[in-house]
Amino acid sequence: YCHLLEEAVAELRGQVLPPPPSTSELSLGLDYRLPESFIAESVRLSVYRRVAGAQDERQLERVAEDLVDRFGPPPPQLTNLLAHQRLRRRAETAGVMRVRRTGIGFELTFQLDHPAAHHVAMALLAAVPTASLTPAGVVRLPYGEKNALTAALWLAELLGRSG
Repeated sequence: YCHLLEEAVAELRGQVLPPPPSTSELSLGLDYRLPESFIAESVRLSVYRRVAGAQDERQLERVAEDLVDRFGPPPPQLTNLLAHQRLRRRAETAGVMRVRRTGIGFELTFQLDHPAAHHVAMALLAAVPTASLTPAGVVRLPYGEKNALTAALWLAELLGRSG
């Protein structure tokens, strides 16, 4: 979202931005749009940038603490945003280019040329007895939890242990 907005502003100014860095695409069903009751529209974009710029767990926790100190008790959307970013970073480290939450769990598509991809895929298949690998190379991880946040946190933890 941030990159799209920056791209639109640069286009209006007649500038060209470099392409965004390669990141994992996540489709989790989480609402992570921060409400105006928590943060004003004028600073929302900078908050999204800070969260997206956190490169590791420590930085992400520091950003979260700063936001709570500055804006007060976090709404569920901030918790969702932080979980989304945490999962994104773990997916990138594991060589996962796409995570899609389905009605029965998750589908993970790996970057075949990523050095950790094969190891992580095999570790996930070993860790979840009901997991499967499709002919297209997609790892399917059944997980019956209906709550999107709980499911995302479970997957982040699983990826953290498998890497």
